[in-house]
Amino acid sequence: MKDAGGSARRFSPKSRPGEALALVLLVFVVLELGLRLPALPSWWEAGIYNGNLLSERVALLVESARNEHLNWSGYRGAEWVPERDPRPRLALLGDSRVFGLYVESEQTFASLLDRTTAWSAYNFGIPGASSYEAVDFVVEDVIDQSPDAAVVCYDINSSLLSYFDKKDSGRRGDYSIQFLRSFATFRWAELGWKVTTGDREPVMSVQDYRDDLSQLLRRLKEAGAERQVVFVGWTPLRDFEGLYTGERYELFRQASREVAQREGAQIVEMEEVLRGHSPDEVLTGMETIHLSVRGHRLVADALASVLGAP
Repeated sequence: MKDAGGSARRFSPKSRPGEALALVLLVFVVLELGLRLPALPSWWEAGIYNGNLLSERVALLVESARNEHLNWSGYRGAEWVPERDPRPRLALLGDSRVFGLYVESEQTFASLLDRTTAWSAYNFGIPGASSYEAVDFVVEDVIDQSPDAAVVCYDINSSLLSYFDKKDSGRRGDYSIQFLRSFATFRWAELGWKVTTGDREPVMSVQDYRDDLSQLLRRLKEAGAERQVVFVGWTPLRDFEGLYTGERYELFRQASREVAQREGAQIVEMEEVLRGHSPDEVLTGMETIHLSVRGHRLVADALASVLGAP
């Protein structure tokens, strides 16, 4: 190529690193955008709690600003304000079943308990959470609100199989890995490495679950939540290849009973609560493990009976 004077124009060697960097950035942007189009199959990496990703937390902050039923931490409800509601506080900790996936916020058993009993009930359920996330950050969020009683349910996500275990997932405060996983390029590369070099394995051992649940109940009791309830099971699960089996899930149901008895917590057997009702009546969603509106009412009634007056 020649300039206006007819002489050949040569690129300066100093410009080449900049051009190379621009090319690398362009390739990265194209890859990043392209890899965001196909969704990562959630069951491939069930051991990763996506709610800790910095990108997800920023998105949640934006969403909570326009959704009065969701706060910036991902919990479904407004903060407790003692001046507005002096009633004894009941914290409900758990996963998407406690959160109330597939039903409106006011239809969850947490909201029903808040409206129909003498308890000020708050929903600390988060979709995808296991006992690992419970002891990592949920319990601290609960303790900050000074609860008087607590209900706990973390069995199913703790029993899953994945290419990742919970230690791979990292804690909420591990900002470097939570930042890297915010990029689709990194996550696909990480998953590809796991798939080609390893096998599916439990996200945690039954003993780790026992230890987590014990620690959770003890920390809540030390913080003032003397009255405690543990959900045991939910409903027998059909096997889902590569994700969960009914046989393994039963081990976690039994572990929940053992820990609850040892720590002096009351037990609610979910099969007993839902007995006599068809699955179509009390469960909803493609997984058939989440409560319908009718199911939430049944659970609210059962908890009200077990908890009694504050």
